[in-house]
Amino acid sequence: MTIVRTFHECKALLARHAPGLPLGRARMIEGVGQFNHVLCLDERWILRFPKSPAAAVDLAGFLRALHAISPGELSLPPAPESPREEWTRVYGAIRTQLFPFMRRDAQAAASRSFADALKNDGLWRGEPCVVHGDIGAGNILFRQGRISGIIDWGFCGLGDPAQDMGALLASYGEAFAARVCRHFPALGKGLARARFYRRQYALLQALFALRDGDQAEFAGGIAAYR
Repeated sequence: MTIVRTFHECKALLARHAPGLPLGRARMIEGVGQFNHVLCLDERWILRFPKSPAAAVDLAGFLRALHAISPGELSLPPAPESPREEWTRVYGAIRTQLFPFMRRDAQAAASRSFADALKNDGLWRGEPCVVHGDIGAGNILFRQGRISGIIDWGFCGLGDPAQDMGALLASYGEAFAARVCRHFPALGKGLARARFYRRQYALLQALFALRDGDQAEFAGGIAAYR
């Protein structure tokens, strides 16, 4: 089973995770890439999308090793707030800063989603560990069908392991995440929480873009809620 099968799926992934790329002049390069689909953008960018489900095994091994690192080995400070406290704060920011840009039904749906999650004690059970923090498709490098590197460690620190699972869900979907969990069962314990995180990523994009004054990113994040 392939992870990414069509030209349109490749473009959709890029639009979601790298909207600044010139997607208007994109074409699939046929007949090359035994292990990857190869996409050319604007005759300047070459991107590869893995065909092989073996990537799930590689990522499971990587995350298992990363999450097993003792925070003491890296001299990491304790997390300033629990995931539940963090998302309570995020919800407050969404209400005050984003609700004015959102439709009433979108406001109501977001309120229900956060209310249901934040009152659910079982959803927030879990221990912090060392996480990558942004392990989406744009930060995973492949070579000959296998993962060759993980980049962009700016968000690495002591955090919620479901944060890494949420990024994988957003990038590759439920089927791929299930394969990762088969090889790293402990990661699946936070799957419900990861799904909640994934559902909020567009709002987070809009929230951060509003803070940074990035109109293009803000428009992309808030589009479905207007």
